[in-house]
Amino acid sequence: MVNRYGGEEFVVILPATPARGASVVAERIQERVGSLKLTSDKGRAVPVTISVGQATHGDGWRSRDLAELLAAADGALYAAKQHGSNRCAVHAANT
Repeated sequence: MVNRYGGEEFVVILPATPARGASVVAERIQERVGSLKLTSDKGRAVPVTISVGQATHGDGWRSRDLAELLAAADGALYAAKQHGSNRCAVHAANT
């Protein structure tokens, strides 16, 4: 399920998907968005990139609190953006 979450942000919910599977989905989304052929109002090609922040309930995640999970994903997104455009970052769960 994909929903808008904020102005330019989206959340993708993948039930029963382990962290590695979520990473594969994130990479595929990046590839598909990157392959879009968009043009500006002046007819020039416009590259499209996305940054991804990922957090999952599994792999050492202790809390099942949705607000904490969203905060973890948001933190990972912030980290991805800090390292440049078109990046994926995964929240490192506390074990």
